[in-house]
Amino acid sequence: MNPLKPLVLAAILLGSSRLAAQAQATSPGWNNKQCAVVLTYDDAIDVDLDNVVPALDSAKLRGTFYLIGSSPVVTRRLGEWRRAAQRGHELGNHTLFHPCDGRLPNRSWVSPDHDLSKYTVGRAVDEIRANNVLLNAIDGKTARTFAYPCGDLLIDGVNYYDKVKTEFVAARGVAPGLLTAAQAKLDNMDCYSINGQ
Repeated sequence: MNPLKPLVLAAILLGSSRLAAQAQATSPGWNNKQCAVVLTYDDAIDVDLDNVVPALDSAKLRGTFYLIGSSPVVTRRLGEWRRAAQRGHELGNHTLFHPCDGRLPNRSWVSPDHDLSKYTVGRAVDEIRANNVLLNAIDGKTARTFAYPCGDLLIDGVNYYDKVKTEFVAARGVAPGLLTAAQAKLDNMDCYSINGQ
């Protein structure tokens, strides 16, 4: 797992009043707003439960927490994740072991056992589905989102998410960008990463 634990802001901007009106007509949750901002947090780390969840709760905001199923913080603090979900925070799928392509630059921290370049598509799909089972046991939900570990999309040139995309509402990538609702690709939503700023 990457030692850098980013806080990620994913944003969908509705670029025109016509689009905003359409969104309001289909989703009363927009409350006459022209954009939506989703706060997402990766990797299931202690600071999420110690600092982020209480801060969001105090501001009456909710976040999406992308959990790595094998994280010791998930095991050790399972009840706290369950309570966060009960208060409206989303628990998203960040895979069972957070595999990343170890061949890419600055990836010396990737362990050989969880090097996506050594995975098969079947193994990645099995680990994603196993994490969905775990997340369902925590929050009782079946509709959820996915976040690509390290933003890596391919195994031997094949987009592994294509095999499970019908099991998710959307997937968050790592490319920066603000798009209108019509431009947004739900299988790889743009976002802005914040890490230590």
